[in-house]
Amino acid sequence: MPRSVLILNQSTSIRPLPIAIIDGIRTTMDGKLPGAMSYYIEHVDLYRFNSSLYKNSLQGHLSVKYRDKPIGVIIAIGPGGLDLALELHGSLWPTAPVVFAAVATDTLVHKLPPGVTGTFIELKLANTIEVARAIVPNLRQIAIVGDRFEEQLYYRRFADQLPEFSRTVEFIELMGLPLREVRRRVAALPNSGVVYYIGTNSDPGATYTSAAAVLPSIVEVANRPIIVDSETLLGSGAVGGFMLRPYQIGQDAGRLALRILNGENPSDIPTTTGSNSKAIFDWRQLQRWGVSENRLPPQSEIRFREPSIWDLYRAQILVAFAAVLAQAAVISWLLSERRRRRVAEATTRETMSDLVHVNRMATAGELSASIAHEINQPLAGMVSNANAGIRWLAGATPDLGRVESSLKQIVAAGHHASEVIAGIRGLIKRGTEERAPVQINELIHNAIALERRDIERHHVLLTLDLDESLPDLIGDRVQLLQVILNLIRNAIEAMSPDRVQTLRIRSELDESRDILVSVEDSGTGIDQQNIGRVFEPLFTTKPQGLGIGLSICRSIIESHDGRLWVTSTVGRGSTFFIKLPRYMAGDGWQQSRKRS
Repeated sequence: MPRSVLILNQSTSIRPLPIAIIDGIRTTMDGKLPGAMSYYIEHVDLYRFNSSLYKNSLQGHLSVKYRDKPIGVIIAIGPGGLDLALELHGSLWPTAPVVFAAVATDTLVHKLPPGVTGTFIELKLANTIEVARAIVPNLRQIAIVGDRFEEQLYYRRFADQLPEFSRTVEFIELMGLPLREVRRRVAALPNSGVVYYIGTNSDPGATYTSAAAVLPSIVEVANRPIIVDSETLLGSGAVGGFMLRPYQIGQDAGRLALRILNGENPSDIPTTTGSNSKAIFDWRQLQRWGVSENRLPPQSEIRFREPSIWDLYRAQILVAFAAVLAQAAVISWLLSERRRRRVAEATTRETMSDLVHVNRMATAGELSASIAHEINQPLAGMVSNANAGIRWLAGATPDLGRVESSLKQIVAAGHHASEVIAGIRGLIKRGTEERAPVQINELIHNAIALERRDIERHHVLLTLDLDESLPDLIGDRVQLLQVILNLIRNAIEAMSPDRVQTLRIRSELDESRDILVSVEDSGTGIDQQNIGRVFEPLFTTKPQGLGIGLSICRSIIESHDGRLWVTSTVGRGSTFFIKLPRYMAGDGWQQSRKRS
């Protein structure tokens, strides 16, 4: 059997209902059979062209068009499409099975011949009456809007059903009227009425693209709710009703066509009435007309429902509620912990201050030889210059010029000794932090002067690469000097006398225009397993180390809004980096900043 389907649509290609039916057919059939599937679709527009002359002409046209195109299954959409398919079946495609869709049982005039099957739809005026009474409990009038019954392909039999319900409901027939007259009439309906829209495709003055295109114009002026029975009309202002679902209708037809293409005999497939009609309503229109959902038919589907705050934010509300409960518990606990934490913080600050002081004292002790050397030099110079001055005065002719020069050198040496002593006193004294503009290069030179003896004793090759144009920074001079001293001493101790001992100190501005100081040694390096722990309190790799030096250094640098970190390669040495914010004149005191 050919893998080809001819779809005969009684309507046009621009109407929403047949478009949805065809979409359902193709979605159901695509990819379900081996090989390529061919679809041929004919939109014959029987709403506007339904004469015998047109049908004869159409038959001739199709016979030429599909002369060389074998057809596996014909799918007829609508009662008009089925009538046309049956006429063409005998003359053009006598062996092609026919599957019908969107055909109501009461529109079937003749008995179906062999080779024809399909799924009927249900269009009952009784369903419309049921919905109307649910929407308007005191229902008295139903205004029917659309083309005349005799011009309809789906509602022709409704004319025979009206007398049955006319005993309890008044039917206001607004069919076949010009749209402007319909708009005038539906704007003045009684409060006990509803509008039943069956579709307007044309009126005496105009032809419309589809019934769906006309509905908004009626909704715009209607003073009563509007009932419809096609899913394609929902969402344009109608309340709803028992809806034909065109996509479901197409799926039913597609499944029957697949069964036939798979080899089943269509005569063995009985016709059925599908589950393609369902009560569906527009939530927005129910709210507009004050219709309670409790009055609707059982198992009604509500669409376009605006979600409530609970629907939109259910998870967030539950989380917020849980968070409030948790916060209530946490707050009560925090209040009790607040005082203890403050005491603990004060104790920690005091302990850190003690550790910093202990570290300074240890550093001063280790530097005692260098301190003595630094003081002995100016004292020896003072003695030597004083003796020289005495000799110049004792001469037959005192050389006052040289005496004056000797006295000046004595004064300079005294000042130098005083500065050394003041620096040592500042290093070891305990007191509050005093921050002021500091030149980092000056601190580096002071630290080197204090460590000069150890540098020379260990035969360390010192290289200075200092940017003399660096701006000042704001900090505690003593604390920053302590950090630099610790890093220099660590570098000296990390280097082995068995190899060239190189110490390089560099200062510069980095990419963020902050001050960057690096202390690089040629020592044994730090094991990568330990490099992340070198700044932890009480961690040390030295046999006699306390494990507090680098921890204190990092605390001091971070208290200056800076960073201290290290990079190292085992066997090739380590480099410690200090990054501090600069101070620019006119900017005021440096504000605290977070740095990554």
